[in-house]
Amino acid sequence: MQNNPTSKFDWLGNYFSWANPTVEDTYHKMREENNKRMGRYLSELISTMKSGEEGKGIDKRINQLAFLINEHADLNSQWDEMEGSNVEFHISSEDPGKGLLGLTTFDLGKSPKENRVNIKLGKHDKDLMNMAHEFRHGYGIMAGEILGIGGRADPLYDLTDELVAYNTGFLFGDGYAVDHVANGFFDKKWFMQNPEGYSSIIGKDESLTLNTSAAVYFKYNPNERLSVILGNAKNANLTVKDAMDIINNHNQGLNRKPVYYYGSLLNNR
Repeated sequence: MQNNPTSKFDWLGNYFSWANPTVEDTYHKMREENNKRMGRYLSELISTMKSGEEGKGIDKRINQLAFLINEHADLNSQWDEMEGSNVEFHISSEDPGKGLLGLTTFDLGKSPKENRVNIKLGKHDKDLMNMAHEFRHGYGIMAGEILGIGGRADPLYDLTDELVAYNTGFLFGDGYAVDHVANGFFDKKWFMQNPEGYSSIIGKDESLTLNTSAAVYFKYNPNERLSVILGNAKNANLTVKDAMDIINNHNQGLNRKPVYYYGSLLNNR
């Protein structure tokens, strides 16, 4: 189907949609670079292990290489999953606004067929690090790590979401950045030294996802209207998904649109 849903009928819905050739070209370069780096690390790992050398330095490098190989393999799996899903990912060079390098949101259309995850790369549309960072957010929306709500704070958006995306982007940086990723340098302590622009997630140290217990969710979102609908359910053994299902069913019963979209509700087919 060649990732071209406009001119080639894509009955499975397995596609990304590209606003311009530049972003599509960057994506293919990112996948190519991902495989190159993974192959390079694998060759070095095999060579190092065959050398028979020993010592803490050798053991450390072996662990680094194994980690990096797994990280790049995971990225291939994530991108394949995104392409094979029924969620449309629309990638463009549109300005993300507010001085951002990129922006990824789930945007509602006038009908379910128009719902899509929008990835805006702006003038950094040729930057592999930037695309990898934003694609990780796109995968996070599909996986239920974030809701991708535009225009207001995402209640599932937390510190972990940015750390994972930054580490993903840095995998495509220079050797210095890659070594830092492998050594776990880009952690919460590092992030808190540069918190500008991330005020909404400061203090959100626990990872919030659809599978998080509702009690943890309300801890970080005390004014969330879910608590009004659920009453005392915040103390019950519910996950965030359970809570969202309740409020969505409540709204549908009142002939309103669901407040939260995730999983199959993201589908545009």
